[in-house]
This record gives sequence, C-alpha cells and structure tokens, in this order.
Amino acid sequence: MKFFSDYLYDSRYGGVSPEQRSVMEVARRQLQEIPNTPPQLTVVPLAGEETVYRALCEAGRKTVECHLVDSFFGNISCRYADTLYISQTGSSPDELEGCIDPCPLDGSSYAGVTASSELIAHRAIILSTGMNAPLHGHPKFSVILSMDCEKESCPTRGQCHIKCKEPRFIYDIPIVPGEVGAGLTGLCNTLPPAMEGRRGVIVYGHGLFTVAQDDFNIAFANLRDVERMCREEYFRRMETMSG
Repeated sequence: MKFFSDYLYDSRYGGVSPEQRSVMEVARRQLQEIPNTPPQLTVVPLAGEETVYRALCEAGRKTVECHLVDSFFGNISCRYADTLYISQTGSSPDELEGCIDPCPLDGSSYAGVTASSELIAHRAIILSTGMNAPLHGHPKFSVILSMDCEKESCPTRGQCHIKCKEPRFIYDIPIVPGEVGAGLTGLCNTLPPAMEGRRGVIVYGHGLFTVAQDDFNIAFANLRDVERMCREEYFRRMETMSG
C-alpha cells in the first residue's frame, strides 16, 4: 500500500521516477481481481446462536477469499437479540471458528476482554443505526485513497487520522478520522454519524466499514463495490496527474 500511496503523491507533484513507473507496470498487472459478483451468504432470518456463528465465520472467510482483507486484519460482528457476537482480537477473518465472543449489549459480561479492540465502535454503530451486521475490512485502495489529500498546508497535517475536520468523500463514501477507543477521537464517536444513510464509511488510513440490517449479503456487496470503485478512482487520478 505504501508504494501505491507514494506513487500517487509523487504523481501529483511531478516526482515519479522511471524506476517507479517500471515497478508500477509490474504491480498493476499482479493485482488480484475483485470478484464481479459477490458470493451468496447465509440469509435472514438468523435463527439462533448456531446460525449467527456460522454466518460470521462464512462472511469472514469470504472477505479473505475475495481479497478484501488480509488475514489478522478486519473484524466482524452481528447482533442477535440483546447480544453482540464479534470476532476476537488478533483472530483471522478466515478462521473464526472458536474465535467469536458473545458480548451483551448492556455491558453485563466481561467477554469483551478478548473481543475485537473495535467492539465499542461496532456497538455504537448498531445502537445508532439500528442495523445488526457491521463488517470491517482493510481493502487496499480504500485505505490508499483515504490518505490522498491535496491540502499541503493544513494545520492538522500529520494528525489527519485523529484531527482532520475537512469534509472528505470518495464519491458518496465519507472519509472520517478516528482511532480505537472511547475517547473524543474514538471510532465509536466518529463512525456512527457518518454511517447514517451511507453504504459505507472509510476511516482515514485504517479501513472500510459497511453495515447491513440482518445478514452480511448487503454489507459484503458494499465492501466489494466500494473497494472496486476506489481502485478505479486511484488509477483515474494517477493517469490524470501523470498525463
């Protein structure tokens, strides 16, 4: 990702070297394809814990198989009744069997100790939007474009990931700052307002969040569609600035 990010920055300011161009030609040919159609995942209604666990494992595995996240990155959760089922911290999305924690939404259990570090953000998204199935990945071009900014003299330069106040979008997808935790700059505060009525939100330099009402079909399709859009937009910007 750093190579592609640096290349876009250098393209904007006319500093792409012949060596960079040569490497880009090779790298572009070796990019893994994003599937033209999303897989069919377990559909509603999610009836009982067993179905919830199966749906989470299935969706997590497909995000890796479709190159929308690398192993050990990203997280996934699903609300069923009054419990949020979420992948454990450090778990692999394609191997979630035995790595999902049930966390009561009222905070009455300590299961969250081993849950994803973004449990608070997932809980906030669910309670704010009324949706039940958040999906979070780190697709490459969504992350790369989130860091592409033309403002060189911004007063918060260098702290964009937590202090950017500039309204930024990639087409209809907002880009927000935010960090893990419950502080003022925590994802639990920056994500939910941006998610309202949107098919996804990109967190600066971090990754893409999508959400669906009851299962992961729409959330997965939006994750795929937004990353495809960002990949196309990346090369459009690159070619415009290079040409």
